[in-house]
Amino acid sequence: MREKTINILIADSSYFVNNGLSELLEKSINKIKIEIVYSLIEMTKLKDKGYNFDIIIINPSFIQYNRKEFSSLKKIYNSTIWIGLIYSFYNKEITEQFDSLIYVDDLPEVVIKTINTVSDRKKDSLKNFKKEYLTDREIEVLKLLTEGNSNKEIAYKLKISTHTVITHRKNISHKTGIKTVSGLTLFAVINKIINI
Repeated sequence: MREKTINILIADSSYFVNNGLSELLEKSINKIKIEIVYSLIEMTKLKDKGYNFDIIIINPSFIQYNRKEFSSLKKIYNSTIWIGLIYSFYNKEITEQFDSLIYVDDLPEVVIKTINTVSDRKKDSLKNFKKEYLTDREIEVLKLLTEGNSNKEIAYKLKISTHTVITHRKNISHKTGIKTVSGLTLFAVINKIINI
């Protein structure tokens, strides 16, 4: 069985931090693909292009005054591991947004151990993600919705009432926090519910 390539995004405004961390990860992890961004705007552009990441390492200063955008990104990349890259003080409200934290003065082996530990923990919690997060029927509705079907067409294809379809759509939007069809389509692609 082939080893899966790990897709990592590093988001920090420092060229030296981004490239130093990138070099450390490339030396320590076998199959890895790294993207680097220097702002939240660049990160949003990658999202819009359909990029998918297993791990996002981000400087909390990017989210400190952009919590709405960060919350939106977290909902879309909900199976992604979010690691805060800390080199100054941040209040607990911000640091709690991450699956784990690494510090700029951590030894290389500590950084790798932290990434491996949080990766293993996240894999275990995501094994039943689709079953626990969206019901089978909600996944069926989501698939048909992303194909461009109307509520009436979905109801006909699934042999349920239009009212039930609307209820499923409300539940999907509530669980994902995404209200637009384009946003739900991106969510479905990233979470491998549909293929492009």
